[in-house]
Amino acid sequence: MTVISAFLAAPLPGLLIYLLGRRLRPDDPAFNQKFWRLRMRISKIVLISMLLLAALAWRWTPVTLPLFALCVWLGSFPLRKTAFAEEWTLGEYLRSRVRLTFGVMLFWIALLFEPAIVGSVGENNFGWVIAAMLIWAYEYRELMTWGLEAGPMQDRELLARLNGIAAKSRAKTPEILEMGTPKAHFPNALASPHPRTPRVLISRTLLCHLDAEEIAAIFAHEVAHLEHFTGKRGGLAAWSMLLLVLLGALMAVMVGATIGSVMWVFAILIGFALRRRKQRAQESRCDVRAAELCGDPEVLIRALTKTHALGRLPEQWDREAGYSHPSLVRRVQAIRDAAVTSDTSRTSRDSADSDRARSSAS
Repeated sequence: MTVISAFLAAPLPGLLIYLLGRRLRPDDPAFNQKFWRLRMRISKIVLISMLLLAALAWRWTPVTLPLFALCVWLGSFPLRKTAFAEEWTLGEYLRSRVRLTFGVMLFWIALLFEPAIVGSVGENNFGWVIAAMLIWAYEYRELMTWGLEAGPMQDRELLARLNGIAAKSRAKTPEILEMGTPKAHFPNALASPHPRTPRVLISRTLLCHLDAEEIAAIFAHEVAHLEHFTGKRGGLAAWSMLLLVLLGALMAVMVGATIGSVMWVFAILIGFALRRRKQRAQESRCDVRAAELCGDPEVLIRALTKTHALGRLPEQWDREAGYSHPSLVRRVQAIRDAAVTSDTSRTSRDSADSDRARSSAS
């Protein structure tokens, strides 16, 4: 691909996203379902376009990828305003996208294109690429915190409530942060496992729209994720990252930058798909554990329902197997089924204890 072709192709995905977004109407009763399908389509457009630009015009990637990203952001801005009624200006939005990209996404983009990076700097310099990626991975948590504009939670009463839930768990008590700009619509929460300083980040959007009980239920779900990544699993995740960085660089040395890049991208995508399947099962287990930690399954269901509504997410996916989380319908059913099973087990234990007590008395 020539330099002119590359510069002409880079803005096209953003234009396509803008045109697709104009077709949606927020007053449509099926808006959430259509919006979700469009978001999935946009994700595919972005990924495929980024890969094609990197493969066909890799010499110009340092210029074409920023141009591509800028156009995607510009194309998505009217769609976000339509879907979420966000009040921030275009400048505020772009500043937030740049910060999010540098703090959260750029590391994973670099990992995806690591063989191409090694090919660009010279295969004899692969050790420097590995060293840079490992340092980047070590600092990633702090960069992610910066990219998400996270800071200490300000509500002391809520903080005390959340720490009470954390005290019931098997995980180390996490640092609790709030994230996201006040003007952005970002209804989400996430767990950041770490052997010494685990964190739970809750978006300011959720803090504004959910009550204290619902926030506590969402927090309990994230604490359940921290429980999952304690001990050996946490160490395995760290070693897995080290292995990924090493393999990405060595791929270019072993088979060449071009073939290595293609093989590496396919390997990463396959690994991502397999991880998504495991993550879906883990999310269900964390829902059940969250209901135990917060003590009220119905509060958790209410919190998840509100979070889905804030995110303009449909209650049921078109195909359940395609996503990292179960649909809201399945999550609610699994939480209630687990609650019924727990109540039945508790009743059986109480009955058995009563029988033993009467037998001892007689």
